[in-house]
Amino acid sequence: MMRRGRLKKPLRNLSYEMTSDDDATLSVTEAWIASTNGKHAEAVLGYREALKLWKRGHGEEHPLTGWGYLLLGQAYTANNQLQDAIVSMQQGLTILSKTVGVENPKYLTGEVLYSQALDRSGQHVEASQLRAKAEGALETLLTHQCINCSVSTASLQK
Repeated sequence: MMRRGRLKKPLRNLSYEMTSDDDATLSVTEAWIASTNGKHAEAVLGYREALKLWKRGHGEEHPLTGWGYLLLGQAYTANNQLQDAIVSMQQGLTILSKTVGVENPKYLTGEVLYSQALDRSGQHVEASQLRAKAEGALETLLTHQCINCSVSTASLQK
């Protein structure tokens, strides 16, 4: 029986059971926390670590890797490393276009994030056009998808 407030195994000993995806998720969470606390350089390091883990575990042409490039690009944007942000996000969008397609919510969200980096770098017209296109496509896509749908039993009755 466990005593109140004590784990059977110390948390630090659980790491051997974790996958590289678990480690990447922890890195993303730590990076997100750092970012929300204004520690943008730490966030860049966390997202860079997650991307490295996803690349090692899944290769370059995988949706998680593509998304990792976008997260890293977003962190670069917040850290005012705008050229790095643009390059990283372009790479992420290229991977996502090949792996999930351009009509995927993750890809379209990536375009919105990319438009923010473009805007911060002074490319306001291109950013505005891309954002409007991506948000419009995302809205259309989401209104035509049934997310967490349920069917009423009343509609099944004749």
